[in-house]
Amino acid sequence: MDSLTGASTGPGGRAARKAEQRLRLAEKEAEASTRAAVKKALAKAAAERSVAERHLLHTQRQLVLKLTAAKTRTALAKKRREEAREDATQVDDKVLSLAALLRRSTSTVWFTGAGISTSSDIPDYRGVNGIRTCAQAGRAPPRWSGRLLDARPTPAHMALVALQRRGFVSHLVSQNIDGLHVRSGFPRAHLSEVHGNAFVETCARCGAEYLRGEDVSGRSAFRRHRTGRRCARRDARDAAAALCEKDEDESHGDAAAAADGVGHGEHAQCGGDLVDTIVHFGEKGSAALRRWAEALDASRTAELVVVLGSSLSVMRHYPLWSAVQAKRARLVIVNLQWTCKDKGAALVIREGCDCVLQKLLVALGLGPPPTYQPHADVVLMAAGQASMAAAAAAAKNEPLSSDERRRDDPDGDSPSSVAEQGTVGAAQAGARAVGADGAVGGWFARSAKRRKY
Repeated sequence: MDSLTGASTGPGGRAARKAEQRLRLAEKEAEASTRAAVKKALAKAAAERSVAERHLLHTQRQLVLKLTAAKTRTALAKKRREEAREDATQVDDKVLSLAALLRRSTSTVWFTGAGISTSSDIPDYRGVNGIRTCAQAGRAPPRWSGRLLDARPTPAHMALVALQRRGFVSHLVSQNIDGLHVRSGFPRAHLSEVHGNAFVETCARCGAEYLRGEDVSGRSAFRRHRTGRRCARRDARDAAAALCEKDEDESHGDAAAAADGVGHGEHAQCGGDLVDTIVHFGEKGSAALRRWAEALDASRTAELVVVLGSSLSVMRHYPLWSAVQAKRARLVIVNLQWTCKDKGAALVIREGCDCVLQKLLVALGLGPPPTYQPHADVVLMAAGQASMAAAAAAAKNEPLSSDERRRDDPDGDSPSSVAEQGTVGAAQAGARAVGADGAVGGWFARSAKRRKY
């Protein structure tokens, strides 16, 4: 016998433990058999049940109630995942109501989710054919090229640009990482991409931001965000010190430029690690980088909140939503599926974002949404500059400079800063060239291939 526990360690003790394990196993098997029999009986119509099945249901009332409640919850969850479209007359009437709300509101905040980008062939998460939905059902995810650079802003994205220009958008909060709001021409000062942007990387040391012509999230993972590149920003302090060695009169104008971070000559670069801006599940991310303060301020003063293409399953847990609820702003939801905030909404429109926003522009007298212009797409400009830099280096038979070379792929080329302007042809050529290697797609494309989330 064990002197500490008092348990028998001899052959008799082992036999007792095995007998107890067999008894527990037999009880579990009996419970499973009873559960299966009750489920089979419940699946039949009342008139079709045998006497034994009716007796079983009578004696297993607690189990019947439990299984019935579970079945009801499953059916409700399935119904909520279904996409429903209202008829055209209902949609038209609700769009007119939305237009009236917008005219009366002095501060309107818009929230966008994955549903606004599905017409660009980017899959959503919780839709009927969403990545998460397919993974849970064991189905293959929808076919997609895996290249965010191939996507183009939708009519809904372009409509938001028109609405912002006319003062109907105080601030835009997006959960999407596809960068389509930036590419549409929406002003970044009024945009908060709370989950990051796949085309943006920042310096972990000095905070410099780079808008690239390729998806930089290829290496992104939970708490692992280095892209493999280094910051090429000139050190303003080193530049100012060097300029001070010159004659004061000659360097007066350059000193101001150096203080703004503009490099002159061969001054030291920052050299800090560049990281992507993606926020994974369980991460908080940088509040300053994603303009959380601006989004919070806008949410606290919002009179109207319009949600486009989001189930709000994630957003409702954010401080932004708490600020909206505290303000008691009127809520409008445009989504094909049920959302957890439908009951409290002043208006729920079951229609696609493109259709609703195009109708809304007409109702407001703004005409059709502006046309997407590839030559004004800052991401394609960056892609075009990368392509031109590579072509120029190849023509001269010279290696690319350090800030043009991709450090995560020595054979590739890194897009330069979008401060430089590119032609339409170069931008389109860059869109075809950048990302042609195995690093394309990034985190979003990799997540589309997973089966568990």
